[in-house]
Amino acid sequence: MPSFQKLYNSYNKEVVFLFVAKDKAENVLKFMNKNRFTFPVQFEVSSTPIQLVSGSLPTTFIIDKNGNIVMKKKGAANWNSDKVRTSLDKLLQKE
Repeated sequence: MPSFQKLYNSYNKEVVFLFVAKDKAENVLKFMNKNRFTFPVQFEVSSTPIQLVSGSLPTTFIIDKNGNIVMKKKGAANWNSDKVRTSLDKLLQKE
């Protein structure tokens, strides 16, 4: 989660971040406040689209402007890595 926060801090004006939680809102918000995370969290209100169904939590997707999944990662990862930043920069250049 700290790596998401750093990535969000750097790219939130250029990239749409959708963090979706299945947990109870009060538990998530308590966790967010305790850890001083400021990225926005959405809560599921309907079924997950089949393309985004995963048996693992967390699962993270990077989706391009055309709706194509360009990266899928199950489990924890360093989302503030040079690899991720380079991938985002390349996607942003395709505008």
